[in-house]
Amino acid sequence: MDDNRTFICDFSKPEAENLMKALAYEAKAKELSDTLFNAMTEALNFLNLRNTHDNRARVLGYLNMRGGAVRFVKMNYERYRQLAKEKEEKELKAKREAEFAENLKVIRERAVQYLLDHGKRFGLDFNLDTAIAVANETAYDVEVAIRKNASTIYDFAGSDSCEDCAGWDGESHRCECGNRRVYWAAEGDFTNMTLYAEAY
Repeated sequence: MDDNRTFICDFSKPEAENLMKALAYEAKAKELSDTLFNAMTEALNFLNLRNTHDNRARVLGYLNMRGGAVRFVKMNYERYRQLAKEKEEKELKAKREAEFAENLKVIRERAVQYLLDHGKRFGLDFNLDTAIAVANETAYDVEVAIRKNASTIYDFAGSDSCEDCAGWDGESHRCECGNRRVYWAAEGDFTNMTLYAEAY
């Protein structure tokens, strides 16, 4: 940030208000700088003082430095906006992580109950870390078993490359005509799983 000792920026006020204040400050600084320069030049010429240039330059330089007031306001507001954005993003990330953790806890509890309902043993067949994955595997196996026991010929994705194929029995490695390998693809999880036959 600029070193601006005399210009006071009230960051509790809107940026536009401080910018107007900074513009007026710069205009006044320029007016004083011009007046002082003219007065000092006239005085130096009148008195024929030649050894005060350093002092004159120092005073004028300090006044000219006040011309950075607008930039000072803009830089600081930009920084405050950036800090506010970072704070908002950090809070949003923390909120999402908290929601994810809560959702994960609920899903894990449902997975544990699902596995217990299907005869799985906690500590032997699964634990808290593996409950969701095992529940998904179990749900897949359950859905596949239902379709295998249905004694039905299923249509499958990819059958367009077969000729006069009746379909797939849901269990064999190949379709009825033997041209394509077929398996059960799954969508969803143990709470709502959908299977469909697909060639590979």
